[in-house]
Amino acid sequence: MNTLLGVTESDGFAIAMLAILVTSFSFVLVILVGVIRHARKHSKESEELPGENADAQDDTKPEPWNKPADWWKGDA
Repeated sequence: MNTLLGVTESDGFAIAMLAILVTSFSFVLVILVGVIRHARKHSKESEELPGENADAQDDTKPEPWNKPADWWKGDA
């Protein structure tokens, strides 16, 4: 029975639960910091990508893998 700090043997469970809570919250904090850092880095990289005007190009020539809508009807 160690009463130097006012901690008894029956306080062990409560101290263990507090240690688990602190560890859990620290893991959550580390994950949040990582997500925030990744989001900042990702936003800078995405700004360097070409704009949305690339999608508005003239699509008169279809890609070779695109078939016309009535391809299944045949040539008839």
